[in-house]
Amino acid sequence: MEAVLCRACGERHWGLCEGAGEFVVDKVANSRSSSTEEQRFCKPTSEGSIQGSGFKNSNTKKAEQLGMSPGKASGRLKKEIMFNLLSRLGENICFQCLKTIDSADDLSIEHKKPWLNSEDPCRLFYDPENIAFSH
Repeated sequence: MEAVLCRACGERHWGLCEGAGEFVVDKVANSRSSSTEEQRFCKPTSEGSIQGSGFKNSNTKKAEQLGMSPGKASGRLKKEIMFNLLSRLGENICFQCLKTIDSADDLSIEHKKPWLNSEDPCRLFYDPENIAFSH
């Protein structure tokens, strides 16, 4: 499906226009089928900020205060928690070189046995006994 013509800037693109604006959802016909889809257009506001979307404003505020997207911050927090727990348990040892992993930035999750193209990839991928940590 081709990108749609934005009413704000006059160019074809998906999602939010580079200029700040309000998302307006319109129904448009899908050129590949007989169904209609919701399509988002960017409509500028007089204040130049995104209005009408508490979710967007919340994520924007979180990103400003965290210095990164909330998703990235959440991933970083989970990695820090995992490293902290591994350190407490004495499990922060590299599977490859057997040296201590000293920071969450150096921590990587490894599969001991390759799961891709194995006889049972799902089992190997999720098996905690097949998980190790490395630099």
